[in-house]
Amino acid sequence: MSDAGPTASPAAEGSGLSLDEQAELARLRAEVSALRARQAAPARRRHVGWRAPVAVILIVLGSVLAPISVLGIWTANQVSNTDRYVANVEPLVHDPAVQNALTDKITNAITAQANVTGYANQAAAALSARDCLASRRCCRRSPRRSAAPSPDTSMARCTR
Repeated sequence: MSDAGPTASPAAEGSGLSLDEQAELARLRAEVSALRARQAAPARRRHVGWRAPVAVILIVLGSVLAPISVLGIWTANQVSNTDRYVANVEPLVHDPAVQNALTDKITNAITAQANVTGYANQAAAALSARDCLASRRCCRRSPRRSAAPSPDTSMARCTR
């Protein structure tokens, strides 16, 4: 097994081992000594490299984006399905607080876009002029009239 010559130790001589067995025993003892010496030496530190930081970043990114994607999918399913959307939103229409808020917002939007006061003055002037003509209580009108007479001027032209 080993070409090394047999070494006789005091324990080997008394145990009745043959020369081959003694050589094998010596070889095994040397191997154990070498393994123990290698184990006792400081272990070489593994190089961390780029894999660990990239793995950590990807795990954190996945942990953050997973709930966001679930919320996005749920929202898309709720909004794109018309029946489900109407079923979710319908109770809001019957709530008086929502109705009042909606009425206020619509009124403010219409008032901001349209000149309500101007249109009301024009309508009042037109109605008073029509009433004046219908009852024939109007005096002679001047040939030069404004496009939208105010209620005060049209009423001043009418006599009783």
